[in-house]
Amino acid sequence: MTGGSDDSRREQATRAVLEHESGYPSRWAAIGAIADMFQLSPSTLRDWVRRADQPREPAPPPAHRAKRGRPAGVPTGETRQRILDAARACMAEVGARATLHMVAERSGLSANAIYHYFPSKRAMFEAVVDLNEREFWSTMGDAVVGASSLSEELVGLVNALDEFLRRNPTFSVLIARSMPRVMLDEHPIPPRARAFCEGFADRAVERSEITRAQHGWLVGFIAANLMGVVMVQPTLRQPALDGLRWFFAHAPLVAEELAPPPK
Repeated sequence: MTGGSDDSRREQATRAVLEHESGYPSRWAAIGAIADMFQLSPSTLRDWVRRADQPREPAPPPAHRAKRGRPAGVPTGETRQRILDAARACMAEVGARATLHMVAERSGLSANAIYHYFPSKRAMFEAVVDLNEREFWSTMGDAVVGASSLSEELVGLVNALDEFLRRNPTFSVLIARSMPRVMLDEHPIPPRARAFCEGFADRAVERSEITRAQHGWLVGFIAANLMGVVMVQPTLRQPALDGLRWFFAHAPLVAEELAPPPK
């Protein structure tokens, strides 16, 4: 490649392999992953890395060299959030096809700057998913503060979920790739979802709205229905929310009728 931007791309991709290959099972695994980030063929990047590995005459040290990758004069937290916001927008648009170059272009940062905060594309996107999950569960938790019954808590939860999904229409796209579909007795409930739903069941037991034997069933019931609405197609979401409001408004009765008998 001869263009200036191509030379920069070659340098960044090669440097990424040499600096981060220790985080992969092999150099070839690192080349494959990083080639995808830079939209290169693995064989091309392998050739670049091989040439970069050849001995060179040491260059004289510059009078001043800024720390590689990190934007000077910008607070660490601010830059990290800027990267996450850009990655979240890219993932919402194209899902897993989002590349490091897309994120760099949207954030206005270089690939090296992104690598300063995240060792790989996977790590960056996992951080985006974690950020979305934390925001979601925090919002859902705020919605039930002050409720005095299980039904009141759950209806408030559905209303908050409805509002959250309206304000964050891409949330389902972002979260679907990380959170398993929760179906009763078939898949494990994600840890954050379980901890959140256990709070409802614990309070319901303390208020004698359900029995201790119904506790585990209620946790699964809330998690399955809550995440089912998150994952459903947008055109079907409103009917799903309306149905969930009814079920949750009658949660103690539903638990009494549907919960399996104690063994």
